[in-house]
Amino acid sequence: MLFGGLGQQGYFEDTYIFSLFPSSGSFELVGISSHPSARYYHSMCFVPEENKVYLFGGYNQSGALNDLWCFDLSSSTWSFISTSNPPQPRCGHKMVYIDKKIYIFGGEALLQSTTKYNDLWVYDLQTKSFTDITPTTKPSARAHFGMAKFPELNQILIFGGHGNNYLNDLWFLNYISTTFAQSNPANSPSARDKFCFIKLKDKFFLYGGTSGYAGLDDSYFFYYSTYGETTSQEIYLQNPTKLYYRSFQFFPYRHCKISNCIFIKWNKLFPIFRS
Repeated sequence: MLFGGLGQQGYFEDTYIFSLFPSSGSFELVGISSHPSARYYHSMCFVPEENKVYLFGGYNQSGALNDLWCFDLSSSTWSFISTSNPPQPRCGHKMVYIDKKIYIFGGEALLQSTTKYNDLWVYDLQTKSFTDITPTTKPSARAHFGMAKFPELNQILIFGGHGNNYLNDLWFLNYISTTFAQSNPANSPSARDKFCFIKLKDKFFLYGGTSGYAGLDDSYFFYYSTYGETTSQEIYLQNPTKLYYRSFQFFPYRHCKISNCIFIKWNKLFPIFRS
């Protein structure tokens, strides 16, 4: 599912679905009368139990947003979700779904703003309410970072992004105890934001990003062993394409949500390809 983005024509508010089959793939424009306003730098996640994609926040000509929407994959309809006490309006944040809860971290108040966030929020799908669960120890404020879930160890990983400068620190969030712990892997990737960050089996793969106006084309993986050792190793790719404003994720099972791309079931890809 592709929603919104920014192009030469301005902000988009269209919804597309990309089918991986047939092998050539194809986009289908979904005609919807009610939908979120045009925006980009929003975040989305897939909730398999409901067969819905949730969207929060983003940025458009009016500024940063803090509205919550869901897209029903069965009926191809958007629904606005009215909530009390939502997080402050933001863009460049990240969100993941785990066990009937949506976790939202970070972002910035305006595009390229000096006001960035390091708060942690949870949206409970059962009570339909937001709660600020930010612990005392936490990563520094940042936007456009990488965030991926590791449910086998009850963890969420956060890497890099941009705060007062470009970052390359790695944090683990235990979402059961709501505690952050910083890790210092050897051979860590250089500081960056707007990169691709995904989990495949027991490894987390990172590709590209930007550390300024130039794009990066290097690749790394993190490995978290049962002994808690975290390592990083650069991966060589022949003729890689620089994709620091675009994300493409692959997860060969039920679903994933990392950076603005979601794999659902086996034949549906839900990405955000526009900047």
